[in-house]
Amino acid sequence: MRHPSRLLTTRPAWRLFHKFSSALAICAMLATSGAALGQGWNPFEEQDERAKRQRRPAQELPPPLPPIDRQGGSQGSASEGSGPVPFGAPYPGTNDSQARPWSSPQGAPALPGPRSGTVERIELAPIDPGPAGNVPPQPAAAGTPLPPGPGSQPAPGPQPPSRSPAGVAGAAQPAPWSAPLWQGIEMAQLETLIAPLAVPPRSPALHALWTRILTDRGPPPSGGRGPNHFAALQMEGLYRSGLIEPLGQRLNDAGIDATDPLMTGFKIRRDLAGGDRAAACTGAKALAAKRQGLPKLLIGEVHLLNGYCAAADGNFAAAGLAAELAREEDVQAGTALQALDALALMQPGSKPAKAPRIAFPERLLVLDYRLLSLLGTQDPQVVLEKAEPALLYALGNEGKSDPRLAVLAAEAAARLNAISPAQLGEAYRQLNVPSNLEADALFRRASLFKAIAAEAGPPRRMALIRQFLDDARRSGLYLVAARAAATRLGDIDPAGMPGALVETAAEVALAGGDFRRARALASGNPAAAHWAALADVADPRGASAAEFDRSLGVLEALARANRIAPEVLHKLATVLDAMDVNVPIPLWEAASRTPQPNTGHLPETGTLPDLADAAKKREIGRTILLSMRTIGPNGPDAAHLISLGDTIRALRRVGLDEHARRIGFEALFAGWPRGVSQ
Repeated sequence: MRHPSRLLTTRPAWRLFHKFSSALAICAMLATSGAALGQGWNPFEEQDERAKRQRRPAQELPPPLPPIDRQGGSQGSASEGSGPVPFGAPYPGTNDSQARPWSSPQGAPALPGPRSGTVERIELAPIDPGPAGNVPPQPAAAGTPLPPGPGSQPAPGPQPPSRSPAGVAGAAQPAPWSAPLWQGIEMAQLETLIAPLAVPPRSPALHALWTRILTDRGPPPSGGRGPNHFAALQMEGLYRSGLIEPLGQRLNDAGIDATDPLMTGFKIRRDLAGGDRAAACTGAKALAAKRQGLPKLLIGEVHLLNGYCAAADGNFAAAGLAAELAREEDVQAGTALQALDALALMQPGSKPAKAPRIAFPERLLVLDYRLLSLLGTQDPQVVLEKAEPALLYALGNEGKSDPRLAVLAAEAAARLNAISPAQLGEAYRQLNVPSNLEADALFRRASLFKAIAAEAGPPRRMALIRQFLDDARRSGLYLVAARAAATRLGDIDPAGMPGALVETAAEVALAGGDFRRARALASGNPAAAHWAALADVADPRGASAAEFDRSLGVLEALARANRIAPEVLHKLATVLDAMDVNVPIPLWEAASRTPQPNTGHLPETGTLPDLADAAKKREIGRTILLSMRTIGPNGPDAAHLISLGDTIRALRRVGLDEHARRIGFEALFAGWPRGVSQ
């Protein structure tokens, strides 16, 4: 039987508290925004003003509540310069576009900040109610029609929710969209939606949706300029996200006009990132042969590429000439031009005594690095602080000769979701660390992961995983490391294993998306019961109504004992409310004892109503893009509570329930209580 106190706490009551307590704080924190967005998107054009690097906002958490060991940490922000940047500016025209696909960017439109005024939080109508109990209703099955909109005929009565266990994240192919992705959206509107996005998104849940958008082969939006318009937009997104292999697959799709200079440019990008210099130089020659049909600045970029190709072949005089020709085309590529000038001073067959001092740009591109490499070895730490995601991909493939570069590139790429957790683990496992560097702190995580992979005994393996996670927490890699460790969890029998290690096993399984296993490990173990509760919140499909009710009871007990930090309590209440779960009174009361946090990312004025409108109209693609804008560049853990709740509601409204719950999980995971039995 349900706890009688839960019957007294209704969702409208919590929302009233949520709206009243947040409105006063938010009105005081809003600032004026920058200039309005451009009218479209250009995959190559860069603006004169540099984009401000997105930093994770500092959030002061309350001190730990003893005896909890709050060692969860957070994903953290990557090194300066390696974070996501705004996607781009208007799509190029046929004659007067100024494309700059390879040079160091001179900046891009900054993500607009919140504007002055009151945040307009638009309530979505509740999703069709499910069966009795606290278990939220389930999304429509893949490939089924979307729920009926206002004014349509009512659907049949609610069906029992599926109780099939959830599989490991990423193990299966994504289900088809429940409706055409871009129905009701024109290309000009899509360009405006994408232009301000900071990509790639740090959130694994949003990154999965972003990748599906970029690889979708369904009908494109209407109003495209030419047959390759939408494909070019997808390819630019793939490149800027460091997804070089999917970019190559997209280039090989049927219907892509390989003779289009824009497609040739993307092929050169792919070849440069993949280390295929011969193919990249062949592409540069092909573009040079079409000189009369190219925009002026694209001609200049071709000169830079030809300069690199000449220098790589030892023709340094030709490299200097290429730099002069590029300047005549008004190319603004300081790093590449400086590198070509330095190469022009070298003698054939010689190498510089030491690398010349060249100023690094805000964002180091692949061609910049290729030119700098011809001048000598560069400091890996400095390179990775500035590297674009495509360069991280390149460095990860070429770092075998430099173990320091290999491990730094792999971790930086994993932070940006440019490589999967399994690929990060494989990079650790294959790393050959010289004996004189084994004690280096930089290689500690790699050594621990290799030991985890080689350990057969579950208790010892779990102890090593705990050490691995603790080290990752100190480096801001906690969620990334936990997802990598999930690939090496192996067989574990919780019977007879210390409760702390069982808790670690459940935590890692949950981070890896294996909710069924997390529940199995945590079942009947007081030290890990709260992880089973988080599994039920993140994906209740494997839990019965009674089990979900028990999970809420576990969370109530933690709240009464002050075992959940106030900020996490507010996030938990927000996530439950967004999932249409009645917030239990003890959680509500515990959260209401502290002011609601007013920190975190809020989108610019107008985004929240647009998100609600897109969800109401069941416009899946538009809802996803507006959700990325609402959550912000640093993920759900750094989003404002209003942004978090509205995003979960909107994604659930268009049938993306699983992704919505993953966003809720990511918001809670970093601060979830650990060591509660100690």
